[in-house]
Amino acid sequence: MNFDHRPWMPRRTSAVAFLVSFSFGTILLVTFQLTDSEAVFVLGFFYVIAAIVANLIVLTNNLLRICFYKAGRKSLLIGSALLLLNLPIAYYYFNIVTNF
Repeated sequence: MNFDHRPWMPRRTSAVAFLVSFSFGTILLVTFQLTDSEAVFVLGFFYVIAAIVANLIVLTNNLLRICFYKAGRKSLLIGSALLLLNLPIAYYYFNIVTNF
């Protein structure tokens, strides 16, 4: 499928990836803090790995589109920035879990 005529599509995908990653990560963090369950900790560990892979795929797609297509570069940059915003949030959550 050719998305060249819809440059907003990757930005929407980036926003959805950001929201899902952020929301599910926050839910796992709160659940871990409330229960101090080792099962939630392990689930969170595997979630982080899956989220990294998924976000890297979307980010790579955005960067390739920025390099090869002129249409929608601003939208793609905004979407990429949203994905990169997850990095300091994940670091902060990691510090909370390790210092808890």
